[in-house]
Amino acid sequence: MAYHIELTENPADYREHILRMWQEYLPDTPPRRYEWLTEGNPAGKAKWFLAIDEETGDLIGFITLLPRRFIYKGKDMLFGIMGDYVVEKMRRGFGPGMQLPKHVLERAKDLGFSLVYTIPYYNSLKPVVRAGFKLKIQLGWLIKPLLFNSYLDNPAAIKLLNLCASVFDRLCSALFLNPIVLRGCYFEADAAIDSGFDELWAKLKTAEKGVIGSRDPRYLAWRYMENPLMEFRMLAFRQKRPEALLGYIIYTTSGGKLNIYDIQYHQRRYRILLIQKLVQIAREEGCEAVYLLSSAGNKDLTALRAFGFVPRKEDHALYYAALGSGADLDTWSFFQGDRNV
Repeated sequence: MAYHIELTENPADYREHILRMWQEYLPDTPPRRYEWLTEGNPAGKAKWFLAIDEETGDLIGFITLLPRRFIYKGKDMLFGIMGDYVVEKMRRGFGPGMQLPKHVLERAKDLGFSLVYTIPYYNSLKPVVRAGFKLKIQLGWLIKPLLFNSYLDNPAAIKLLNLCASVFDRLCSALFLNPIVLRGCYFEADAAIDSGFDELWAKLKTAEKGVIGSRDPRYLAWRYMENPLMEFRMLAFRQKRPEALLGYIIYTTSGGKLNIYDIQYHQRRYRILLIQKLVQIAREEGCEAVYLLSSAGNKDLTALRAFGFVPRKEDHALYYAALGSGADLDTWSFFQGDRNV
């Protein structure tokens, strides 16, 4: 069956088709994601690659390419996040199922992108690699159990480990969250994005010698506060005088899990303070565990193992194509917030 691929920033004519296919193949996707992708992103509107059946005019598959500004070795670059890879079940093994990701890479450079990355589902891995996504970085989970009820069957062991974990975290709080350590600083729960985020981003992009995605206030507001997929929360760490933002964590809580989407800080010592405060919040809200997904080679986070975070072994990778720019992601500190969801 013949088809062709169209590129657009405004797929309004196919909106209902897109929503129907999301509901069928990605059922957790809210309809408002359509507007979120097409409006508000300070890096530009999402590019939609639509596979259209030439006989019926129906949408039979699509992929989005979401723009995001990056700083790579001091240079401002435009990267693309490829996602929303949906193809009708009967077309996945051939035709648009194979051609959509390939078409993205063929057009991306002319659209101004220096690099495109994606985290493929298992079923989409082969067409993604065949399209030209040859480079990859390994991702890994760090998990800090707070309650062991879901991990063990032995009641006595559960009770003992829950007690030990609680005592350990209380000791850490006493050591790191006491008035002497926090002198002149304070935490702000459910913080709003203000001018302090602009100042912190200016410091982050200047200090980073490798690669870092944009975290200016306009991007953060769109990426998290306007995102219809879930409710994101912000924990900020601030200096009192002069007033300054020292670091922050963006996270979600759902189903007993606290999931970290981003953590940024001006100095490494603030990382531990933010994490300890977040663990305290997680315990107060009855969470069973804290989850953090990052690039496996992120040495800045290995210190968290000393505070009860354990790595979960699994084959989880991000694939990318550099499009002749010479950019690589070997030193990138990836977080969940660097995805397109």
